[in-house]
Amino acid sequence: MSETQVVEERSTTEIEKDKTVRIKNTQEKNKEIKAKRLESLLQRQREKDEKMKRLRQKKIALTEEEVKLGGLWKTSEEVDEKMNALPKPHQTEAVKFQLQFHKKVLRSEEL
Repeated sequence: MSETQVVEERSTTEIEKDKTVRIKNTQEKNKEIKAKRLESLLQRQREKDEKMKRLRQKKIALTEEEVKLGGLWKTSEEVDEKMNALPKPHQTEAVKFQLQFHKKVLRSEEL
């Protein structure tokens, strides 16, 4: 074997090793990117679930308070009746609560 053939074989071997190393590095980077994307997706899902849980709890609390106030006031007669039954200091809070219940639980746009 001549000296140039030995150099060519080494060069070819080194090129193959470099190629293999680059491929492995690329695969590792791709795995890291996928792992980061998955973690990001899972984090967003956890945040969304937590937000939905808080919203459900808020709706439950509002519904329980609604029951304490005698239910949903649907007509102006019911509003007058319920307002007259409440002491003065509680009337404003009751109206605010009814509006909040409509907005948060019933998702009414206009009242």
